[in-house]
Amino acid sequence: MDYLDIIHRLEEITTTESAKQDLRLAYRGIRDEKVNQMPEEQAKERFVYYMRPYFIFQLYPRLYREKRWLGLTFDEYIKGINKALVKSGKNPIKSIKGAVA
Repeated sequence: MDYLDIIHRLEEITTTESAKQDLRLAYRGIRDEKVNQMPEEQAKERFVYYMRPYFIFQLYPRLYREKRWLGLTFDEYIKGINKALVKSGKNPIKSIKGAVA
């Protein structure tokens, strides 16, 4: 899976400067740590780690307010990302089974 491509897809729907900054930080972390070359389970864990600020503060701030962000899985992140992409008129990420919103 190309985790950097997911960030590129999110850049297309991101409008605020703070959200763009969160994506840039996630991109740098994923790129510098070479997450795309890691074993799948480790890569998913690192992806969630780097995407957490964008996901809970930009896409779904309600999760933070309700303290429901702890323990979210990679699949839940992808489902949320797909939901945001579809809502913005973009195609969902297709390479993940069962993750289409």
